[in-house]
Amino acid sequence: GSMADSMFTLFAFMNGHEWHKVRPLLDMLPWTKPVFVAFTICGSWALLSVMTGVVSDHIQFVREEQQREDDEAREERREQLTMTLSQIFASADRNGEGYLSRDDFMEIFNSPYQVRRLQRAINQPLADVRRIFTWLDVENKGYVGFREFCEGLDCLEETVTGQRLLKVDSGIKLQCSALQRNIDSAASEVHDLQVALKRQHTELMTRIEAVLYKAEDEAAANHAAAVQRQSAIASASSAPPFCPGAAAVASSAAGGSGSGGAA
Repeated sequence: GSMADSMFTLFAFMNGHEWHKVRPLLDMLPWTKPVFVAFTICGSWALLSVMTGVVSDHIQFVREEQQREDDEAREERREQLTMTLSQIFASADRNGEGYLSRDDFMEIFNSPYQVRRLQRAINQPLADVRRIFTWLDVENKGYVGFREFCEGLDCLEETVTGQRLLKVDSGIKLQCSALQRNIDSAASEVHDLQVALKRQHTELMTRIEAVLYKAEDEAAANHAAAVQRQSAIASASSAPPFCPGAAAVASSAAGGSGSGGAA
């Protein structure tokens, strides 16, 4: 036969057919049996791999296409929700300040028209929508901005998925990381401040000790000078007092005794 007939025979042999055509060859050359067995196994695996790859590629394509359609639908719904919420927010924000207080937020539910628009925009019970202000105002500021308002209602409407949970987990980790960096920076600043205070304390104590030593030396010098002055005063007070009359008598006596001797 031709090459095409041989390849078709091998393909049929791989699928379990045409065994009768190769049986004389197997009877004549028994050592060829492992060759045909290996060919059958490898061919079956190759065919199965090709079929699996084609099916998996098609499933992946369908999944990506469905994900793209879901993302487009979700984005379109989010745009419509944002537009509706922006109109409701603008009607409640009469002062145009860009945020709503609790009273302004509760005023929305007093308008049946705004309530109907809100219910068409998000399919959630009104009780949950009323409580969302408390959930959003985590810092107890008493007001929420437009972005918080839209993100909160959009999160309330969106179903909980693994992607959403991963996004929340990532946001929490980013906040914790930023907080840890701030704590580390504050700890470093406190350490630097402690080192500076310790250095200033050492310099201040050195100056205080120098002033005290100088004051002690001056006090000791003043005390020594005072002691010397007191000793001089004491010496002066213990000497006999000077008397002019006594000096004249003594000089006269000395003159008389000199005259007698001359005679």
